[in-house]
Amino acid sequence: MTYAPGVNELPASGGDPEFLQRLVDLLPAAAFVIDAGGTVRFVSEPAAALVERDRSELVGESVLSFVDEGTAWAYAAAVAMAGDFGHVVLGPLRVSFVTAGGQSRAADLWAINQLDDPVVRGIVCLLTPETAAMGLSEAITALVGDAPFATVAARVVRAMQGHPTVARAALLAAGSSGMRLVAGSDDDLPDMSGEGPWEHAVRTGVRQLAADLDEVPPALADAARAAGCATVWVEPVASGELPARGALVLWRRATGRPTPNELNAMHQAAAVLALAWERHERMA
Repeated sequence: MTYAPGVNELPASGGDPEFLQRLVDLLPAAAFVIDAGGTVRFVSEPAAALVERDRSELVGESVLSFVDEGTAWAYAAAVAMAGDFGHVVLGPLRVSFVTAGGQSRAADLWAINQLDDPVVRGIVCLLTPETAAMGLSEAITALVGDAPFATVAARVVRAMQGHPTVARAALLAAGSSGMRLVAGSDDDLPDMSGEGPWEHAVRTGVRQLAADLDEVPPALADAARAAGCATVWVEPVASGELPARGALVLWRRATGRPTPNELNAMHQAAAVLALAWERHERMA
C-alpha cells in the first residue's frame, strides 16, 4: 500500500470522538471503565452485548450486578489490585457475567488503574473472550498438582470451548471393545458410539479435519446436525506409539477447517492429555 499523507493517517487522538467510539466498539474485546467503588462509568457496545443489555442500563450501575456469583471474587480481586497498583496491567483473571436471560458467559479480565487520569478517572477493564490457553493452564496446574486423570481431562475438554477453537469437545479412549467417552464439555454432544473419524485418527495418528458434515458417515452427520453442530475435528492423543490412547473430538457450530491458531490449541491440548494419561497408567 502506498502511503499518502492525509489519506492513510488515523484521526488524531481526541480529534474525532465518533472515530474513537467506533474504534472502541470494533475492538475484538469488550471495554468498560469503573470507578474505585465498582460503578460503571463507560461501556463499549461489545461489553453491553456480553450481558445482553443496552449501554444506558449499565452506566451508573455496580458491575457486581452483572458478575456471576461464582467468579465475583476474581472481579473483586482485580479491582482491589488495580487500585493498589497504579498503571500496571493486571490479568488475565477468568470471570463470568450473567446475561439478561440468565445465562453465564465467561471471559478473561484485564485491568489497569487510571484513577488519577483527569479524563478517564477510573479503572480501565478489558474483557477478552474465554481462551483455550487459560483453560489449558488450569489443566496443567491440575496435572502438576497430581490431580486425578479425570480432573485434568475435564479441564482440557472445557478449555476447548474458549478461543480460538470455540468448540464443544469430548475425549474418547480407545479400547478392545471400541471407543468410550472419558470426558465431555456438556451433556448434549452428538452420539459418538458409532462409526466416526476418531477410529482412523487413533489407528493412524493423523488428525481428521472435516470441513463439513458431508465428510463423515451419514448417521453421524444426522446426529451432529440434531445437536446443532456443523463439523467435527479430531486430534489423536498419543505419545509416539500407535494406536493412540484416544482422541480429542471437537464439535463446531460453523463449517470450515481449522486455522493455524486452532491447530496449535488442539495440539497443545492433546499433549497435556498424553502426559496425564502416561502418569495415570504408571500409577495404576
